[in-house]
Amino acid sequence: LLELGRLPEAEATAREALSISEGRDRFNAAQSRSLLASVLLKQGEAAAALALFEQCVVEHRALLPPDHVLNYSIQVNRARALEAEGNIEDAVEIYIAAAVVSATRTEASLSAARLLLELDRPNDARALLEPFVANATGEAIAGRYLLRVDAGQGAAESPAWANYHGDIRPFRSLHVSAIAIFADACS
Repeated sequence: LLELGRLPEAEATAREALSISEGRDRFNAAQSRSLLASVLLKQGEAAAALALFEQCVVEHRALLPPDHVLNYSIQVNRARALEAEGNIEDAVEIYIAAAVVSATRTEASLSAARLLLELDRPNDARALLEPFVANATGEAIAGRYLLRVDAGQGAAESPAWANYHGDIRPFRSLHVSAIAIFADACS
């Protein structure tokens, strides 16, 4: 229902699942709460979603190993809710922490880099992305496009930069927002 955009139905279903599992099955309650938070976030209710994601973090940490994919997903969703509320600094920190714990997953690294660029911290974005894109394949290649934004001083000396220097040359004289580059990379 969530993926189909049927948000009112998804919310009702998630609330019902949560009410059934609450107090009976900790894992299913945590998953239902996470789903409800995701629905609320899609509906533009970032504060309510964040409160639920915060609760989910505690529940998932109690139930699962720290490197479990569900812990990663909860942290990424928590960061999304913070971002939706305009709390970019905290969102960046959570994305970075999630990326460190689960280095094989791309979303946290790319989201952190995108926000670092929005915060006008290109050196931090570059430091995060260069090791990430050195052996990138698949969707991780989007990190290379984020690096296009920071084609300034010192970029030519970067070993990772040499892998796609030809793609970047036309962008050196352009000022392009991180969001536009990120959208381009994902399309």
